[in-house]
Amino acid sequence: MKLNREEIEYLNLLEKECNQNATACVITENAVVFFAEKGKVGAVVGKNGENAKKMSSLIGKQVEVFEYSGNPEEFAKKAFNKTEVEAKALKNALSIKFVSAEDKKKALMNKRRISLIKEILNKCFGIKKVMIN
Repeated sequence: MKLNREEIEYLNLLEKECNQNATACVITENAVVFFAEKGKVGAVVGKNGENAKKMSSLIGKQVEVFEYSGNPEEFAKKAFNKTEVEAKALKNALSIKFVSAEDKKKALMNKRRISLIKEILNKCFGIKKVMIN
């Protein structure tokens, strides 16, 4: 993933202000998304969300933290916190299937998060279409 100057500045700001590192950063219309190494999301977010809140205040946008994966299927599985999903990459598309109807209902209620995940899949992996079943 190629980072622009502003994204690099946000990564440096995270390190300076919160003493945390992220592997990458993506700026969307409504949020700044940091990607943490496997098992490091909690540290980047901070206790009670302190780091995320501090960064959000400094940046002026909502801050989200996802676990980094170079694979769109793996990213999608991890992006839906504690929700079991199956993801299958197709040509410029990704199919996401929720294992339980309850999980699907819960996830679909958070339209903002789904929109953000779709935007990340597009920017980071070139996935133009996300089908949710």
